[in-house]
Amino acid sequence: MNLGSVSIYDYAVICFYLTFLLSLGVIFKKFSKNSSDFFRGGGSVQWWMSGASAFMITFSAWTFTGAAGRIYETGTAILPLYYANAFGFLLCFLFVCYSIRQMRVVTYAEGIRRRFGRGSEQFYSWVQILSAIIVGSIWLNAVSVFVSSVFGFDLVLTMFVLGFIVVFNSVLGGAWAVVASDFVQMLVVVTVTIVACFLALSHPEVGGLTGLIEKVPASHFEWSQLANPKIIIFWTCAIILTQGCLINNMAEGGSRFIMVKDHKHARKAVLIPLFCFIVFPLIWLVPPMAATITIPDIASAFPELKNPSEGAYVGISLQTMPMGLIGLLICGIFAATLSSMDSALNRSAGILVRNLYVGVINPDAPEKKQLIVGRILTLCLGVAMLVTGLYLNKFREADLFNIVLKYLSQLLLPLSVPMLLGLFIRTAPKWAAWSTVLVGLAISQTINKFYDPAWIQNLFNISNELNTREAGDAQIAITAFSVVTGCVIWYFFAMLFAKRNSPEFNKQVDEFFDDVNRPIDAIKENVPDTDTAQFRAISFICFIYGSFITLLMLIPNSFGGRMAFAFCGGFVLLVGSFLRIAAIKTERRQATNPGA
Repeated sequence: MNLGSVSIYDYAVICFYLTFLLSLGVIFKKFSKNSSDFFRGGGSVQWWMSGASAFMITFSAWTFTGAAGRIYETGTAILPLYYANAFGFLLCFLFVCYSIRQMRVVTYAEGIRRRFGRGSEQFYSWVQILSAIIVGSIWLNAVSVFVSSVFGFDLVLTMFVLGFIVVFNSVLGGAWAVVASDFVQMLVVVTVTIVACFLALSHPEVGGLTGLIEKVPASHFEWSQLANPKIIIFWTCAIILTQGCLINNMAEGGSRFIMVKDHKHARKAVLIPLFCFIVFPLIWLVPPMAATITIPDIASAFPELKNPSEGAYVGISLQTMPMGLIGLLICGIFAATLSSMDSALNRSAGILVRNLYVGVINPDAPEKKQLIVGRILTLCLGVAMLVTGLYLNKFREADLFNIVLKYLSQLLLPLSVPMLLGLFIRTAPKWAAWSTVLVGLAISQTINKFYDPAWIQNLFNISNELNTREAGDAQIAITAFSVVTGCVIWYFFAMLFAKRNSPEFNKQVDEFFDDVNRPIDAIKENVPDTDTAQFRAISFICFIYGSFITLLMLIPNSFGGRMAFAFCGGFVLLVGSFLRIAAIKTERRQATNPGA
């Protein structure tokens, strides 16, 4: 079985890409003049940049690894997970995104302080920082282990290079470099996954879409062959509930929209991840499903992977992609990881500076000092993330698919529920938020320790013993439902004590909701006008990167291979052209009407 190999052209593509990313920190360093610029782009980020960042934060290398392994084994049964994200962003578009921006804060922890007081702010701040270090290190370790096992890259060197790029950009460019990087990396992911889908369908053994449907295991479309329908429905409902809570809360989920210009830009921004999670799951499905046809014995193809099915996406790509395009795919895998890491790093550094350093240690710190401290703390957090990642190989004993879902249901969900309720329900005491989190964590850990699949068998009156997949999915589902139910009950119980709130706290909460319900007026609130600068800067880097990809047509590949680079490079150049035209129009409009 010949899977192909990484060529010198692929290495050249990877080297250029990593060098290109490093330049973003330098380019966007001048955009950060104060802490608001550094941690949230001054609250003036255009919708298309913020929307791309919101998508890339949600999207991760897990799609190429853990999710690909699940697709290889179960086919379309993964779709509820992706469409749960789409449903969550639909709710965000309708009810939440504009409220997040209208909190008028630099970090979401400041919003928590305004809503629930200093104690909840500090609680969430420390949990966020520890969570970011651990989760960021897990992703860094996971992607490094994956590419080292599949492509033969040195594990430690890969971790250091990726970690260095994330830290360098975040230290120099702050939030501006983060969102700019996310935008460019979204273009990489979109184009390379479309090409991967097309090439997988073009494989002679696959025979196009019709051949794929006919040749993959029947269970890939008939989910009842994989698990009891009651379990599938139970799991699907739990995933929808989980993603709805994670995306639509005022903390980590909603932090994607703190940086946009106003409520109109917030709503437009949501349309990007909403569209992507409706359309692209159908594209991401194809390569791993095609791999079941071309690589039936995937364990022998990837003996170095502890979970060989996680190599399905890359395996089919090695069989079908021309020289140089594998390098672009590896860039896509790196992009999906780096986008999650740099956002978490910037967000955590912002909380350390604004909510701990300024909020507790040095309330009178000038903006210049906040910037310096922010860069120092970003560096320290990045180093902590890297060092932690070097010691996390043991996490790879379990498959990445279930690692992610358990992390979402057992840790993030308890944190999200009170932040969702607190955004809509005005009446609650100060301690409602952090105490609800503790209740949720206690519930999730209790289920994790004492869970018995027999519970589900009895609950749904299932006669057969649950298989491994059914037991795992049922545990995730029962954890999600139990955590949400327990958190909601406790939060409403806490509301009974709201009458003991001090007048000062009630006034603070009233002011918070007054702001949340009042649209942003960019001119009156002195939101910096950086529209032209954003259009010009991003169009410039699109022209540079798009031109490089287009030049890869010169690699001695087949005509189809050259056309793949023409599509990828041409798409990036087209986006850059639209942005340059927008910059020219914005300049003309400002020249005609300076106050607009």
